[in-house]
Amino acid sequence: MKTAEVVIRVTLFYLLISIAVLILSPLGPYIAYLAIIGLSIAFVVISRITFRLGNPLPGLIAGSLAILAVFMIVLGAGGVIVNGLNTNNIPAILVWGFILQIFVVLGEELSFRQYIFADLERATGTAPAAVVSALGFAAMHIPSIISLGTAPTEAIIALATISIAGIVLAILFVKAGLLAAAGFHFAWNFLQYSVLGLGNMNSALNVTKTGSNLLNGGTFGPEASIPGLIVIGAVLVSIWYIYGKPRLKTQHMNS
Repeated sequence: MKTAEVVIRVTLFYLLISIAVLILSPLGPYIAYLAIIGLSIAFVVISRITFRLGNPLPGLIAGSLAILAVFMIVLGAGGVIVNGLNTNNIPAILVWGFILQIFVVLGEELSFRQYIFADLERATGTAPAAVVSALGFAAMHIPSIISLGTAPTEAIIALATISIAGIVLAILFVKAGLLAAAGFHFAWNFLQYSVLGLGNMNSALNVTKTGSNLLNGGTFGPEASIPGLIVIGAVLVSIWYIYGKPRLKTQHMNS
């Protein structure tokens, strides 16, 4: 596999999904993510990449524990106050949150792990592919950072947290498959936004953010917080050791 060929293909794909986000996002997240899902599957097929489905359970467990750890740290430090439950809206909040995160997770995991990472891995090896796909994953969140008015310090923290999360997801993808990466991503997002109230959406818990945005992440969410950065760093170390320091391919597979 020629490295230049893969780089050109991945760059084209990244440009296409970026354009899809910019043009289709005003029409709603579902249309934009449907386009990303379609493009991802098309590039996976064209590139003859084998789907690595795997097991969602490791990711679901790790993602749930991670975001719950962030919540407990922020709560204990006074970064959020729990006011009770949104009792009248919980069923709708959970159902629509579940559906939305299915679209988000499928779009982002098919694109960044199943396609971008997998295609780059064949040409450059696992470690460079993990880093490049993670940085691309973080960069895709820049429009959200800007639109939410995230302060520069929190924006830097958010990009660092999301980049580390991208490497975590790449390791899960390599060792346990696409569904493991998707499970982590889904558990983190669904609990954050629809259950714990750490994001900028309606949630089952009615919470109020208090104190510094460096503690609770402000409008962007816990990825922009110091506790979020610390926890995702700990998750990276834990998953690395749980999976026995996954063997990284270092030889280029040029032909």
